[in-house]
Amino acid sequence: MRLLALAAAIALPTAALANDWDDQPITDAERASVMAALEAAGCTSPDSIERDDNGYDVDNARCGDGVYDIELDRDFTITERDRED
Repeated sequence: MRLLALAAAIALPTAALANDWDDQPITDAERASVMAALEAAGCTSPDSIERDDNGYDVDNARCGDGVYDIELDRDFTITERDRED
């Protein structure tokens, strides 16, 4: 009985970690929504799109005035742009 309780105590935190937002792969629908937001801002061709704690992280998007790392929230709103060049 104690062994079962110990196993459950170990499994619960492990399961919680597996469901962390930023540990999940980005879906095709999410990627399309991120790309739509980028295109609306005049940006294309990012090197990568990943989930992060607050939404999405885009590396090296090519925009009309330079290359940017861009962060979007979970509603696909751009929250930060950092020029890379």
